[in-house]
Amino acid sequence: MPFDISDINLDDLITDEEWVNALARILDEGVNATPSERGQLITFLTRFVQKTPLRLLPLNDIALRLQANLTLANLTQRLNELAARNQEIIILATQLGVQIEAANRDAGRLIRITGEINKATASINTIKDLVNQLNNPDANTSARIQAVATALERLNEVF
Repeated sequence: MPFDISDINLDDLITDEEWVNALARILDEGVNATPSERGQLITFLTRFVQKTPLRLLPLNDIALRLQANLTLANLTQRLNELAARNQEIIILATQLGVQIEAANRDAGRLIRITGEINKATASINTIKDLVNQLNNPDANTSARIQAVATALERLNEVF
């Protein structure tokens, strides 16, 4: 049965029985009300309490308790939704942390690779210098031998 209190006109209620029946209908509708329906019922209950005749003030206690229960149900639902979202955020944050750790490991590897490339470049330059020295002999053989020895030492330091 769909939610419907549109046929309850508080201005038309006259007898005690009509007021009691109206509140009973509102209570029945409140049992399975959705959040938006609960909001409509809460608003309607405010009007009910304002318009209830003085002789029926005990009905207001029931109406106010229902209003509080509907409000509590809305708050509970919202809190549960927030808790579920928080749980999703925690899971995503954990996954993000794992990805950050992997990225940091990759960055460390890239730094080491860059260092090795720099060493290889230095080695190639040292070999080029050595080749140039061997291809362009000068008068002083001793100086060439010393240069070759120095280049080999530099090459040894690189690796």
